[in-house]
Amino acid sequence: MDSRLFIQDLKKPQDFHEYFSKKQDLVLDLGSGMGEFAIELAQTHPHFNYICVEKRMPRARAIAERIDKRSLTNIIVIQTRFEWLIPHCFFHNHFHTIYLNFPDPWLKAKYSSRRTMTTKFLNYVSDALILNGNFHFATDVDEYAQFGHDLLEDHPDFINQLGPQVISKEPPEIQKTLFYYHAQNDNIDSNFIHFTKVK
Repeated sequence: MDSRLFIQDLKKPQDFHEYFSKKQDLVLDLGSGMGEFAIELAQTHPHFNYICVEKRMPRARAIAERIDKRSLTNIIVIQTRFEWLIPHCFFHNHFHTIYLNFPDPWLKAKYSSRRTMTTKFLNYVSDALILNGNFHFATDVDEYAQFGHDLLEDHPDFINQLGPQVISKEPPEIQKTLFYYHAQNDNIDSNFIHFTKVK
């Protein structure tokens, strides 16, 4: 199995089960950075197959090298922007879990339209998730957390797994990513949001 793929390698849509020797529930990590989060998951929860999406070539190459070094067969990385990938390459009801950890918050008002968290994006997420599938969102920017939380609370397809109107400051152990520790070192609390697709 080639651990690094490019968008031109994919069908539209693509059955991602084809890239793994064992058919298991799929987990999608959007904006994977150096891949430490997804690789840790692939090692500690081998009963899932993992797909990293990372737009930067050096990072995607580093993820692939780490995967190959560890001889992992349940994780791949796709080098592309996930904004291009999601609308064209995903089957409906395909993923068990989707993670969006610490995306760029685009704090300046003139750039706010570049934020990943939009109703349109959540429609794509809902379409890609299986029924009762999970969407996790983490950010160290309180305003962005509230913004994303409100979009999810208003979306008819999702229910807050943490309770009505709840944003957690306590990270699940598996979501203690590199960006989480960077924020901790700067004495900044992170926010963790977990919603489930219910329709």
